[in-house]
Amino acid sequence: MSAMDDDRQQPARVLDFAAFARVLWQQRLVFAFTLPMALLLAVLYLNVAARQYEVTLQLAPVERSQASQGSLGALSAVAGLDLSSAGQGTDFKIFVAALQSHAAAEVLATNSDLLRRLYPREWSDADHSWHEPPHGFLHPIVSALASGVGLQVRTWEPPSANRLYRFLQEIEITSSRDSPIVTLRVWNKDPDLAKTLLSDLVVSVDRFLRSRALHRADGYIEYLTRKLQQEPVAEYRQSLLQNLSDQEKRRMMAAANVSYAAELFSGPSASETPVLPSALTTFAVAILAGLISGLVIAYYLNTSRREFSIPLLRRWWSKLLRPA
Repeated sequence: MSAMDDDRQQPARVLDFAAFARVLWQQRLVFAFTLPMALLLAVLYLNVAARQYEVTLQLAPVERSQASQGSLGALSAVAGLDLSSAGQGTDFKIFVAALQSHAAAEVLATNSDLLRRLYPREWSDADHSWHEPPHGFLHPIVSALASGVGLQVRTWEPPSANRLYRFLQEIEITSSRDSPIVTLRVWNKDPDLAKTLLSDLVVSVDRFLRSRALHRADGYIEYLTRKLQQEPVAEYRQSLLQNLSDQEKRRMMAAANVSYAAELFSGPSASETPVLPSALTTFAVAILAGLISGLVIAYYLNTSRREFSIPLLRRWWSKLLRPA
């Protein structure tokens, strides 16, 4: 007999949905237990979880006149090209990328008032210093288990640029497809603190980029001025003068008492009511967890030929509490 004939004689394994439904119906008491328990845990979670508000802030690139682009702007106008937004686009992209950079965290870390509001449990007004906050009784157990499986356990450190950098990664930054508007979004239980954080972040990064632009322009101006004093050829002197004029314009734009790379378009504004945790999402997850746990228990009971009952729950509970 060939192998093909053996395969034909073997019965095909087809999932019998009717039998599966009968098993679930026989174990219906399991779901009558797991679903209410999951919903009860969801209700408890919604009552103890910290309410978080959504705070948003919208930014727009600073508009630069074509005159501020120097000789490049003049040449592009003669050629019929529109390069007026090239510089502002680059500055704005750098600004957006810098919002979650370590440099931004270092600047914010110098704001002691903001740090105390972000980490109030770690600041002591009595001795004006940082202290490790108290942990629950499960903290040593969880740390030991994490270390035992090879996970890295972070040791406490006072609020610093490193911790702020990790905090900045939680900010959601989205760009609009139809406009250059960029939206910053953060969730926090204190909406006023979140507003202050976003506002200080935008101001600090803009000031940081302004300082870099001024430093660069001053270096170019010093170099071009020195070269002008040494260059005798009239054509070269004219080119140096034109470049010097461009750098003076760039320095003027950076030194002006206005936003340098990005300006506030809208906000910061907070939601009127907390958005997290979401009751709908929490109950949906609870129902799913109740169904999955019910299926697991029903499968175990069916394979072991047992029925779900209160005595069975008592035996399981006694096994859990029995000392090793």
